[in-house]
Amino acid sequence: ADRPEGTWISDAIQRAYLEASYLHWGDPANNPTSAVYGGRMVHVPECAAWTWDARTGQSSWDDRYHAMYGFAPNQPRTHDAWVGRLHPEDRPRVLARLDDVLRTPGDDEWDMVFRAVRPDGGVVWIQGLGRAERDAAGQVVRMAGINLDITERKQVEEALRESEERYRALFEQAADSVVLFDVQTGAMVEFNDQAHQNLGYTREEFARLTVPDYEVIESPQMFAEHCARIVREGAHTFDTKQRTKGG
Repeated sequence: ADRPEGTWISDAIQRAYLEASYLHWGDPANNPTSAVYGGRMVHVPECAAWTWDARTGQSSWDDRYHAMYGFAPNQPRTHDAWVGRLHPEDRPRVLARLDDVLRTPGDDEWDMVFRAVRPDGGVVWIQGLGRAERDAAGQVVRMAGINLDITERKQVEEALRESEERYRALFEQAADSVVLFDVQTGAMVEFNDQAHQNLGYTREEFARLTVPDYEVIESPQMFAEHCARIVREGAHTFDTKQRTKGG
């Protein structure tokens, strides 16, 4: 039978793993602030603890973990219950990774990102971190670790991806030439097909140029002054005339 609810903390290996995890992720050097969503990569107070005995199949986890998956308060804390919550699209991959750990001595790290489906149909993104403990013969005795709810992070990443896709579509499909360049050197960073085709260059040829290479009106010094103003003011409009590959 599975351990009674609330006895997970008595497991020494899980307690040791949690202490090490809190120390590791509590150090800002290991847990920097994300440039994407503004918070720490791992929010330590929200870590949910778990342990699984590979010999008996017994599982145990804390109340935070229980709530993360949407389990009912009195629902047994079993390995099968966890498997049943895994998203159908992610379940084969997660279980295959678990099988790899069980079969491969030395392959002890558990670091998986997957989805779980709650009873109300809600989907939660989870990052599981843990480690396997083996006996002298190399067989897994148990695994223990933490789960992190990274749903908000995934939502931000998805919104950013969709925004980038919209930008890419507008960038590539624009009827006019669009060029992004390094304001320090004038070197090409990115450009659409119209930019190099209008001047008669191949993409590879155009990528090797700097703006002063095909600019007719502005001298390199004048171009540099325009760039400095863009950096200083955030925007600047000026006329330009460009030379084609054929002159």
